[in-house]
Amino acid sequence: MARFLVADDSAIARKFIKKILLDARHEIAAEAENGQQAVVEAQKCNPDIITLDIDMPVMGGLEAARTILSQNPGVKIVLVSAHAQYDINSEAAEIGIKHFIVKPVKEPALLEVINKIISDELRPNKEEKEPQVINVNESDENLMLKPEDAVVIHHYSNFRFFKSTVLSSGENHISLRITKDFTAQSIFEEDPLVIGHKYGEDYYMYGCTVKAAELNGNTITAVIDSSERIISNKKAEIVPVSLYIDVKEASGYKRHTAFVRNFSANGIEISSKKEYQEDEIISFDLFIFQKIFSLKAKTVWKSNVHGGFRYGLNLVQIDYDTMKQLRKNIELLKEDYEKNTMSL
Repeated sequence: MARFLVADDSAIARKFIKKILLDARHEIAAEAENGQQAVVEAQKCNPDIITLDIDMPVMGGLEAARTILSQNPGVKIVLVSAHAQYDINSEAAEIGIKHFIVKPVKEPALLEVINKIISDELRPNKEEKEPQVINVNESDENLMLKPEDAVVIHHYSNFRFFKSTVLSSGENHISLRITKDFTAQSIFEEDPLVIGHKYGEDYYMYGCTVKAAELNGNTITAVIDSSERIISNKKAEIVPVSLYIDVKEASGYKRHTAFVRNFSANGIEISSKKEYQEDEIISFDLFIFQKIFSLKAKTVWKSNVHGGFRYGLNLVQIDYDTMKQLRKNIELLKEDYEKNTMSL
């Protein structure tokens, strides 16, 4: 079940769309008859999905969508229009909208789009399976990390990047030798770790989970969860990171630490020993480049892992300037990965 905001200047169209969604056991959180009202209601009710008519008075659907997404980048928007030839790949795509249906709305077409959003974007891991491990060796044998390969590593315990050497590698796992100035004392089992590896003019970032840290031998063994090829001068869809957040309890008195593993256009992935419920809103401080971002996010999926949980979070109630600064700092972090990796 998802929570909806239905925005259309036609009361009949709103009624029809609401009936389709209610019959499919979804929740109608609010409705709006123009774009300006949609912006206000989106802030109030924090929906999962918004159906947004393009042609509305006071404020059009695209202008409303731009404002809504600047405040809540995680919300999913379905544009609705009577213009069958409307170019969804132009202005709408520029602001991150990729779902579009034509008026008059047909029940099968609407539910097909909604079900795809829920299964592919809102709750990709609803079955609570172990996070999928990506075999980076399957795509290109030449990219396989080999013994004695030079890499850089980044861990949330230190702002610096450290050079390391591959000791051994196998299917989805890797052992590294770390230097004395970055001892295994700082690293714990299940910590997120990022490895950078140069390949030609491009480089790869590997999001990893630490499985063992040997103090005496200064070695780390980790499982590779994901890989992202960073092509020069192009943005990555997913940025593996190793950062920490300070989560505030609802009471406001207690706090605990969780760890950020990935950033993407849809939100962030964290790991924590504390259990949250799906759709729960959590408040936290994110530390990056010695800056603090006070944020709120909604849990959209959860999976059980050894020693705790992993969550997908969509950021909510975030103003445009904060989101702009956050994205800028993530890009700076990625540029640091690139600079340190390409210097190998």
